[in-house]
Amino acid sequence: MIILILMFEEKDKEITVSLFDIIFSLSSTMDLVSPEIVTHSQRVAYISYSIAKELGYSWDKIYDLILAGMLHDFGLLSYKDILSEREFEFDFISKTPHSHSFLTYYLLKDFSYFERIAEYIKYHHLLWDNGKGEEFNGEKVPIESHILHLADRIEVLIRKGEHILNQTERIVKTIRENSGRIFVPYLVEAFYNLIDKEYFWLDLTSNYIPNIIVKKVQKEDKNLSFDDFERLSEILAKTIDFKSQFTSIHSRTVSIISESLGKYLGFSKEKIRLLKISGLLHDLGKLAIPLEILEKEGSLSRNEWIILRSHPYNTHRILDNLRGMEAVRDWASYHHERLDGNGYPFHITKDEIPIEAQIVAIADVFTALSEDRPYRKALGMEDVMREMENEVNNGGVCRNLYNQLKAISKDLRDIIVKASSYSKEEYEKFREFVERTYNLN
Repeated sequence: MIILILMFEEKDKEITVSLFDIIFSLSSTMDLVSPEIVTHSQRVAYISYSIAKELGYSWDKIYDLILAGMLHDFGLLSYKDILSEREFEFDFISKTPHSHSFLTYYLLKDFSYFERIAEYIKYHHLLWDNGKGEEFNGEKVPIESHILHLADRIEVLIRKGEHILNQTERIVKTIRENSGRIFVPYLVEAFYNLIDKEYFWLDLTSNYIPNIIVKKVQKEDKNLSFDDFERLSEILAKTIDFKSQFTSIHSRTVSIISESLGKYLGFSKEKIRLLKISGLLHDLGKLAIPLEILEKEGSLSRNEWIILRSHPYNTHRILDNLRGMEAVRDWASYHHERLDGNGYPFHITKDEIPIEAQIVAIADVFTALSEDRPYRKALGMEDVMREMENEVNNGGVCRNLYNQLKAISKDLRDIIVKASSYSKEEYEKFREFVERTYNLN
């Protein structure tokens, strides 16, 4: 299991966080986008693990395949894409069969621990096509991409509401009929070695699949630096923000404001750094919110509004799995709480909301008002501060923090403009990549 070790000023204090815990929580949260895909990523990870084990792969490769299975749909942006992906032969009916695979690759490739994983995911919907799938546009395709593809299509064939042992014959028949055309024949042979083992199918559809997956990775023991965790937080923030053009720089800006307020208040370097990470991760739960809701121009329906309001709860649950990061969990996930207790989803009051969480919350309000949204244009600085003062008067935001934010607003504006310029450049690169991807033949 990959472990993050954070060292603080107290030299004898050590906090450890498992990277797998983060990935597992992320994949579980993404699966909440639709009932059709609950446990999909976990099942793909389990099938990939099982096939790789049959092939005698090294543990390092098996571990990477498990992670790749958990993250293979990270680039799915909308409910429409999810429904398309559930079609067994969506490669043939979709004009963009590799779109989310390529987007996932783009989002993950710059984190050192994800380099191989990103390569596996990049072509995980490429057909074998009697050997032509060995490469794509002159680039060699890893065999692990084809393992992921086979695992993904096996999972898609599973029907809900029918016992799995009544489905195996149909699933195996479909896979066999497409050996050579869609799937690599010797990978299908490895799958054949599993089909008569009831435990494989029962594990696959068991409610215990999370525990089963976790046990598979317990032998892994690598250490990450705090710098690596911060870098991972930046990648996750970019993934969240890039889901919509209206939030393309949101988390980074919230992070910068939170960090700046922490410095202004004289917080320790460690606390300021954790505030920065809390700002980056505060909207992590939006991974479970479909793009159709995030970019809806008109009023949200009651059901859509309920779904949107669940995102801080999702952020809390994702970060709750990270042992030793309870502070970041609370600071990040309380950003829609109000001092008067009328916030959501926990409805806690002033005395229960840490000052650091209040900082992230006020940074979020300031940033949201300063950005274009589908239903309104960005407000000017005077209007932003007026709206925020109304929030203070209505009991939502701390007056002292508001005054401190106001005191540094001029300096903060310059910092934000500089950071926004960099973030916008990153977003434009991403959009260009998206356009190229969606124009693939």
